Amino acid sequence: QLPTGTRLAATTLRPKPGARQAEGSCDHSFACNRSMASPRLLALLVVGYYTASTLNSVLTKQILTSFPRPLTVTLWQQLFSSLYSVLHFRVTTGRWLDLQRHARRVMPVAVALVIALVAYRAALLHAAVSFAQVVKTLQPLFAAGVCAILLGERTPPMRLG
Repeated sequence: QLPTGTRLAATTLRPKPGARQAEGSCDHSFACNRSMASPRLLALLVVGYYTASTLNSVLTKQILTSFPRPLTVTLWQQLFSSLYSVLHFRVTTGRWLDLQRHARRVMPVAVALVIALVAYRAALLHAAVSFAQVVKTLQPLFAAGVCAILLGERTPPMRLG
């Protein structure tokens, strides 16, 4: 649910018309030319993502080779990630999450993520890591098509730098 005074636009959440913005802030929350990462940082983040993603796939493939249960592996990995997130929130904010409220908001996304992860791990179990990575890399094209059909979104051209 969106906070009072906001509405869902095609790709951004926008503040209520006439609402006062903090000095130096953008008029939209997801993209702002003033806050974009430098090309060097962006390249570092991309390389870091590719490295972590590939390492995750290779290690998961090794686990699945000796324990061919994609759902079980996914659920254990998600359990550890969730516990770490809750503890990290506690350490950084000094308070505990309201788990009941948080679960209601996050559950639909969590279910979709678990389904996607189980499907990906099943693919790793039956195909080469490189093939699974190529298929995973093409996912944004699929998402753009589905969003265009279901939500009427248009994907704007992106510029670096």
